[in-house]
Amino acid sequence: MGPPWTQQDISRVRELYPTHTATQIGIELSRTRRSIKHITHKFGFRKPQRDYSLNENQKQVLLGSLLGDGSIIRRNIKSYTYREPHGIGQQDYLQWKAQILGHLVSSLHPYARYDPRWNRTLWQVAMTMYGKWLKPYHDQFYPDGHKILPTQALNELTGLGVAVWFCDDGTKSSETSRLRIYTDSFTMDEAKIISKWFLDKFDIITHITPRPHKPTHPIIEVPSSSTGTFVALIKPYMPICMNYKITFREPS
Repeated sequence: MGPPWTQQDISRVRELYPTHTATQIGIELSRTRRSIKHITHKFGFRKPQRDYSLNENQKQVLLGSLLGDGSIIRRNIKSYTYREPHGIGQQDYLQWKAQILGHLVSSLHPYARYDPRWNRTLWQVAMTMYGKWLKPYHDQFYPDGHKILPTQALNELTGLGVAVWFCDDGTKSSETSRLRIYTDSFTMDEAKIISKWFLDKFDIITHITPRPHKPTHPIIEVPSSSTGTFVALIKPYMPICMNYKITFREPS
């Protein structure tokens, strides 16, 4: 049992509790986490309700990520988890996303994963977010439990959202100035919707090709004739660490 609580100690807990964890407060006051939680419960201290409203940039990053590598899992009626893993080499890219998403991000951490295909352990990094605020996005993208292409989300996408989507799933041809978006999560019919959307909204011509060895997995290809328009759309929003995806060699 610790020393008696003074009014000064209790006032300090009240002051710190809205912005600090019980563990952090305990370290400052030389108290256990349990004793801090006891005081907050006894005196009815409450943390302010977090604001989960998204500004436009945050919304675009989330939508572009869900079209790309991000996913949302429903734990129960009140619990949703967003998770986005990348190779450890993309840590700067995830940190860029986390900086925009701000307090919405719960964690950004490296972890080891064994890959049986190569019989080796790979280091990856993942960004996670939690909360019921993810429900509308889960309902949009996973109405039946598997990811679909929601036309509403597509129509809300701006240059920033497209840039994030391309950073996640895009690549450039090593031989030409063509660009590709690997839309593995979507069907051929959905790829046709995407292709038409690029043309109608941005006047960007695209082609649909099946992925080699995976004919049901479509690729959205931006031909050389449209590359300039596509790059002009996304370049203002690209993080520096991903500029290599839109940088081409000068012809010799």
